[in-house]
Amino acid sequence: KLISCCNSLRDVAIIEFLYSTGCRVSELVGVMRKDVNLDSGEVIVLGKGNRYRKVYLNARCKVAVSNYLSSRNDEEEQLFVSKRFPHHGLHKAGVEKIVKELGLTAGIKKNVCPHVIRHTTATIALQRGMSVTEIQRMLGHKNVATTMIYAEVADEMVKQSHTRCIV
Repeated sequence: KLISCCNSLRDVAIIEFLYSTGCRVSELVGVMRKDVNLDSGEVIVLGKGNRYRKVYLNARCKVAVSNYLSSRNDEEEQLFVSKRFPHHGLHKAGVEKIVKELGLTAGIKKNVCPHVIRHTTATIALQRGMSVTEIQRMLGHKNVATTMIYAEVADEMVKQSHTRCIV
């Protein structure tokens, strides 16, 4: 729903980036062009505790970021910049505003913010079989207990796994 309401290549790239990587908004705004390797689909981000980690771009995100970068005609090193000249790097509040407005435009009842997208990424990854330790690493959590907060496991998932595994 968010993607369908985007009116710029930048906004599409932001939403795809947040979803694909599970990054915190503070990590997203810190990404520089040089940190992105579209060929390998890898990005180096600076997370909490001044720790660097590698995050990954899915195919849709690689296309979105590539299209966005191709549309830019500035020399700003930050990956995501303002629409208006002179194109300054976006700040946390700017990304939060973009995501919130897209959520309202999409008619999503829940308050949409970058952290909700991070939560969604973690939940979907778990539902699709990614291990909790892999999700922990993707999200940059030091402690697996923090990751478990994101791991909303529905009863139906437990039932399906039980049927598959406990034979």
